[in-house]
Amino acid sequence: MNNSKKITRFLSCTLVVLSIGQFSTPVFASQLDSNLLKQNNIQIEKVNNDSLIVKDSKSEEIVTVNEADGIRTITITNSLTGKNDYIVYNQNTNTVYSSIIGQTIDLNENQDLAPNAAATISPRSVSSYETKYISYAQIKSIVGSGASAAAVIGAILYFVPGAQGIGGAIGAISTIVGTINSNVSASNSHGIRLKIKVTKYYRTRLGHRQVYRINRSIISYGLY
Repeated sequence: MNNSKKITRFLSCTLVVLSIGQFSTPVFASQLDSNLLKQNNIQIEKVNNDSLIVKDSKSEEIVTVNEADGIRTITITNSLTGKNDYIVYNQNTNTVYSSIIGQTIDLNENQDLAPNAAATISPRSVSSYETKYISYAQIKSIVGSGASAAAVIGAILYFVPGAQGIGGAIGAISTIVGTINSNVSASNSHGIRLKIKVTKYYRTRLGHRQVYRINRSIISYGLY
């Protein structure tokens, strides 16, 4: 597919997203009550606070998230071949690079694919709940056709910055993989709806209260 067609596909996506303006660690927390989750032939095993193993009927891949200096890098490593793919959000240049589709997206020109900054000032530690919609077309714009379960998880982690693992969305992965890899065009009107718990932590420096960490946990999902 040539670049003009890819860009057209990017521009066709409609994204309702959470803030990526704040980065948080650890990326994967203990919300995975057991180390191994199984549903629809997809297994997810927590490795540590920053990575997990995703197994399906065709592959075994490791998803790792690293956040430093305003750059969030999601690495997807095939355990059998050693091949690495990357989804890299650079807050400094406001771009996202996907090696899966081989393209860097300028988020200034493609704002429908950019997580929007949305910070609020609250008391010291505050939890709230948010709903996030990610369409099949949006996911396919990042990972393309023929995506693995690990690639889909990587895309969701891009669209939900600070997410502590895939959590309550595990049951949707098989459906998403099947949908975006089918011959039917991925829809902007249908996708996954996530309920997310957002916890913001504050500290005071030089008399000014600032957000220093945001944790997000995917509690549950629905399809729309």
